[in-house]
Amino acid sequence: MTRVFLVLACFDRFALSSTNAYLRQFSQVKIAHRSISITVICCLLIAIHLAIYLNLVPGGCGLTNTIASIYNSLYTMLTVSILIPVSMFVLSILTFYHLKQRQNQRRQMQQQRSTNQEITRDQKIFFVLMMQLSLYFISTVLYAPTFAYDVITRYTVKSFERQAIEDFIASLSLSLIYLYPALSFFAFTLSSKSFRQELSKLYHLPFIFCLRKTQIEPTRT
Repeated sequence: MTRVFLVLACFDRFALSSTNAYLRQFSQVKIAHRSISITVICCLLIAIHLAIYLNLVPGGCGLTNTIASIYNSLYTMLTVSILIPVSMFVLSILTFYHLKQRQNQRRQMQQQRSTNQEITRDQKIFFVLMMQLSLYFISTVLYAPTFAYDVITRYTVKSFERQAIEDFIASLSLSLIYLYPALSFFAFTLSSKSFRQELSKLYHLPFIFCLRKTQIEPTRT
């Protein structure tokens, strides 16, 4: 579900950076609320087989139904390794193309100094996009192949050494999936000045709220 939200976020950037007024209409808060609701419902329906067939198996949890196991492996490979990364990559490239279009328009309408500042900002935005995409590739590169390999060789007799290696790779691939949000946070914080400024504002909000809440009004006589 979180990966689908990443694709939706990339689409929001793509729509927001577009010079087409129709596409920019999709970058609205009400559209985001509807997209989140639809995504949650669709993801729950697509993964409903996990609630039905997921059970304890030797070595951990697994799907007890063969058809459900094959469906889950295909679904995981198609979404995690193909559809989501390709969608993020295409939307990022299109966003960069939209930013270049905006730069050309600014050169024709604004002064050179202002244009250079806008170009620098757009380059930073694209850099953050590429960093997010790279981190996603790194964190998911092992997950789908490892999952598919486990399904294919589940009923194969394996030696203790082979089983230990496979368990280590499986644990590593799963750990990378969970590390992605933390890696994204630190990467954005270190590379983006605007992200640090917005983060600083969020940290100051509770403090400002407490000051306003505890403010004492003078008594009137």
